[in-house]
Amino acid sequence: MGKWPRLPDVIGLGEIMVQFNAVTPGPLRHVTFFEKHAAGAEANVTVCVRRQGLSSGFITRLGADEFGIYLYNWLRGEGVDVSQIKFDTTAPTGIYFIQRGFPIPGRSSVVYYRRGSAASKLNEEDISSEYFADARVFHLTGITPALSESALKTSKKAVKCAKNHECKLSFDTNIRPPLWKDAEEATKTLLPFVEQADILFTDLADTMILLGEKDVDKAIENYPFDGSRDRGLQTWGERRFSRLKKGENKG
Repeated sequence: MGKWPRLPDVIGLGEIMVQFNAVTPGPLRHVTFFEKHAAGAEANVTVCVRRQGLSSGFITRLGADEFGIYLYNWLRGEGVDVSQIKFDTTAPTGIYFIQRGFPIPGRSSVVYYRRGSAASKLNEEDISSEYFADARVFHLTGITPALSESALKTSKKAVKCAKNHECKLSFDTNIRPPLWKDAEEATKTLLPFVEQADILFTDLADTMILLGEKDVDKAIENYPFDGSRDRGLQTWGERRFSRLKKGENKG
């Protein structure tokens, strides 16, 4: 990990993976051709930010393999700072497949091969407080804390570093049920991040898991909020944006 010429405006932490998108529909056992893409919720944000003219950086671990090199080069090619990416010689880069029109016609399904991936080996030593010194926004999703216990601790340290440098936390709940033991575990783990978020992205499916609430207006009122700052809440399912002002939310 080398030094960086300029500290980024926006920092992302998470797993970037190689996506193999089936060209033809049906069970994967019958598919011969796939399109290869770089994919990852947090990484996509850093790339989009860079394309909008701001600087961005990404923190992760990649396998010391061809897929890891591919993802590293893709991020670097997009102008994302990759100085905080480590290559792990003991674990592979995660991959997943998009299966089209099976088992439900007209719908795609996802098959992951990420258990034990390099990103799941993220640890607190991968986070440098200095790297957050000039950052305006730190972006995290509910996927990263679900990868492993060490990734959860890494996420917590990153949030702490961001807050220490007065950097806003952007948090997308992004609950992936296969990554959690049950809804209770997801709720217990993610609500502390929700409470600290300055910008919160969520949807009705995640809100049902976290709050047991499907009414958008009630969810806005009930999402935990410490009341010390303004906070934006984007609910994608309803295509709505609500800005919570100090004192408006008593939860």
